[in-house]
Amino acid sequence: MQTHTDTRSPLTRESTARIIRSDAPAKPNARLPQATMPRAADRPAKYRHEYKYEIFLFDFFSLTRTLRTIMQPDPHADQDGQYLITSLYFDNCFDKALREKRDGLNQREKFRLRYYGSAPENVFLEKKQKHAGLCLKSAAPLTLAECKLLLAGQRDWMLAQSERPLLAELAFKARTQLLRLCLRRPSRFAQQAYRGSSTAVFHPRATDSPRTAAICLMPPASTSPSWAL
Repeated sequence: MQTHTDTRSPLTRESTARIIRSDAPAKPNARLPQATMPRAADRPAKYRHEYKYEIFLFDFFSLTRTLRTIMQPDPHADQDGQYLITSLYFDNCFDKALREKRDGLNQREKFRLRYYGSAPENVFLEKKQKHAGLCLKSAAPLTLAECKLLLAGQRDWMLAQSERPLLAELAFKARTQLLRLCLRRPSRFAQQAYRGSSTAVFHPRATDSPRTAAICLMPPASTSPSWAL
């Protein structure tokens, strides 16, 4: 299944950068306030399955109507049951992360800046891994000042973030793999999610056809595989 960015809110390089950054220049030596949300390292790794399908819009409306009666909608959704997700991805000049995803490599990873909702009040650095059919996502909160530094291409300050090892990992791989923010490939889309013993996530405008939608089913993984321990 091929997916594409939701075109209802087209973003340009300049407008995407403005979503997070202000006009004030970032100061490389400024003392950055620490984010107060729980650290990603404090949360145990939890692998999950992901099964993605393309469905007709008729099935989308039928399924969401049924799921509302047996599952709980995502608490972050608005009155229409949806919430916006805005992302900027890290990649190198060879589009390594993009090509690995399109080629369906069994073992791959990608880093991104992401915030949920219409305003960048809580921005996260996220890492998503795929291995042997299982998915693992880890995240670390960022302050707006830290986002400004990343948008300005400044990453050395991340090496000293011992309490948020994900930031230090990105700084190391940015040097060794030449990763940088891809402002030319912003992503913004709306999704609906319903949660129970499993999770169902719908992307109404995530396919190449206006008559279809995308669904991602995430049943719980039994345990973390032995190679992940």
